[in-house]
Amino acid sequence: MNNKLINYLSILLSLSLMLILLTACGTTSVEKSNTFSNENTAKITEKSNEEKQNNEISAETILKNVKSLLERETPTGYSLMEYKPFYFTGQKLPEVYALYRPETASEGESTINIIQVYQYDIDSNRWKTVYKQSLENRPQISAGEAIKLTQDKREQAVISVQEGSGAYLSYILLGSKDGKTISALLDSFHNKTDPVYFQGNYKFIENKYLVFYESDRVAAVYQWGTSGLEKVDPSSIPELSSTTTASKDKSNDDIVSTV
Repeated sequence: MNNKLINYLSILLSLSLMLILLTACGTTSVEKSNTFSNENTAKITEKSNEEKQNNEISAETILKNVKSLLERETPTGYSLMEYKPFYFTGQKLPEVYALYRPETASEGESTINIIQVYQYDIDSNRWKTVYKQSLENRPQISAGEAIKLTQDKREQAVISVQEGSGAYLSYILLGSKDGKTISALLDSFHNKTDPVYFQGNYKFIENKYLVFYESDRVAAVYQWGTSGLEKVDPSSIPELSSTTTASKDKSNDDIVSTV
């Protein structure tokens, strides 16, 4: 009887020891598995961050070979006349404005002007056309320097030309209302509500007001308001109260990249 009891207790003890050893081994395996999983997650995250950093493209990089791209995009029978980057939408990378005219046209000849704006798509690593407009029977237009009516990262540009013996100023104010879509905020070529100006000129003053001049007087003033571009009364602007004449330093004579 005593021998049976001793054998029974020995078996129970052996089973208990085996259970303890198995539990210990399982815990170690789980800990090793968790450690390995955490290390893998850290490595994947690190690799992802490195790839994201490497994929970030600077403005200098995308603009480096933009001229050759614009020349490849030139319509048949046309020439690239000028191009310039603008931050129309205020994003990290600028858009590029380009002007095309027929190969046989002289600068003063009235013919077709094709305006195109290109935007770089990071996902596809390609430039795409986001704005296009054709102006028929016009002398060569030109884009002025970037202005910031919106008082943020967005930029606008006046694309204009003086026409005829009266040096009538015709213009397009190109920009973005929502930081996504590029459009003509003003367009005297197509909209009767946007007049042309006799002996016209324009200037951006106080980093706030776009002023159009007609001969020697202020003809119209625009600023950016809560609802977008707004026309304002020149007499309500202290900066214009002292004079109504146009500056001799023409802001629309600034040079852009020409071909």
